[in-house]
Amino acid sequence: MSILEKIVEAKRKEIAKRKASLKLSTMRKKLTNASHNFYRCLKGRNNIIAEIKFASPSMKEVRGRTVKEVAEAYDSYANAISVLTDREFFKGDVSYIKEVSKHTKAPILRKDFIIDDYQVYESRYYGADAILLIAQLLPEKKLSGLISLTGKLGMDALVEVHTKDELQKAVSCGAKIIGINNRDISSEKMEVILSITKQLIPHVPKGIIVVSESGFSSRKDILDVNSNAVLIGSFLMKSGNITASLSSMHRCKVKICGITSMEDAKMAIGHGADLLGFNFYNLSERNISTAKAKEIISSLPLSVQSVGVFVDGTVEGINSMAESTGIDFIQLHGNYIKGKYIRPVIHVRKVGENGIETPFQKEYITLYDTKSARHGGSGKSFNPSFLKGQSGKIIIAGGLTQKNVSQALKLHPYGVDTASGVEKSPGIKDGRKVKAFIEAVVA
Repeated sequence: MSILEKIVEAKRKEIAKRKASLKLSTMRKKLTNASHNFYRCLKGRNNIIAEIKFASPSMKEVRGRTVKEVAEAYDSYANAISVLTDREFFKGDVSYIKEVSKHTKAPILRKDFIIDDYQVYESRYYGADAILLIAQLLPEKKLSGLISLTGKLGMDALVEVHTKDELQKAVSCGAKIIGINNRDISSEKMEVILSITKQLIPHVPKGIIVVSESGFSSRKDILDVNSNAVLIGSFLMKSGNITASLSSMHRCKVKICGITSMEDAKMAIGHGADLLGFNFYNLSERNISTAKAKEIISSLPLSVQSVGVFVDGTVEGINSMAESTGIDFIQLHGNYIKGKYIRPVIHVRKVGENGIETPFQKEYITLYDTKSARHGGSGKSFNPSFLKGQSGKIIIAGGLTQKNVSQALKLHPYGVDTASGVEKSPGIKDGRKVKAFIEAVVA
């Protein structure tokens, strides 16, 4: 019996016990739908899903850190966090999902050997935003049913494949996120071959996000594969300094804000922008109509993410705008209003002459911008040393240009943001400046 067969046999017994201890009817009464934000957070290029894994059949048990410590270490750069919940072979627990959610706003993937509808409900009950489904383990009809059920609960399914046949099976079953495992989990050696992803990516239809799994230990590896995202576990868990290791693998993201035309959007993407900002503040010189923003956003490839910029407003109004335009992130300026937003939030903190003035709010990303009455696009920079010691994913904005962005990069931020620094005039981008700015960041 192979190790995979042993795991599945043990999993069936485990599921039977769990069904007896926590009734499905009890879970269903307490469920709230997720918002498919796992999918949105993986759009783009070279994103990282960082995995909490304390052991595996191919890795000795790694302890010495708590779930909380690992989650907090991941939060500065991980676009999503994977939590291995299998007990017997991976020393995980489904309760880790709730623990992780206390320390990050990143979407959480439950990684386990999911073969039963019960596990899908259980995943959402504990707070997962997405689940892993392994194509090799599931008959086509069952895989299709699990993907459908996952979607009905507002979660996303990452369907793992290793061969072209498994890829075709996953696509025919409706997978929107494909995980290409570079490790053959059915073999005894479980060797990793990174070229597996390169071989299969050309066969993935457009409109499907690709995650490359297993075998990553450097930024070069990640850039070489160039998928939407990669999943990294063992290398980070065995690292002496998780955050430093993650920082060394992360590619700083570039946000071009104040997009007002299709031409500028295409130009920015062509030069390598990761995020495009659309300003819905009526008093902004870069304001864009809902209809125009929707037209541009609907045309964007999966290699870029869209951000809606809002000043004050109501939670309901902002959510309505997010829904109608299809933006991936909500960027909040002005007075912070607590509430349940349907997209991950980028909270803006203003920096004045004497330091940070806006109170901290735990959100998916924190963006630091120069204090001004214009709520962005002022062209004025601030002293980046004020940001030392700040935690979480950080985007630095405020008067950044090709000439001064190097100062911001010294802080190893998650990303940098520019609007006026790459313009001919407010709302009109300069292609040469955009190209030069992005080249200065990736150099």
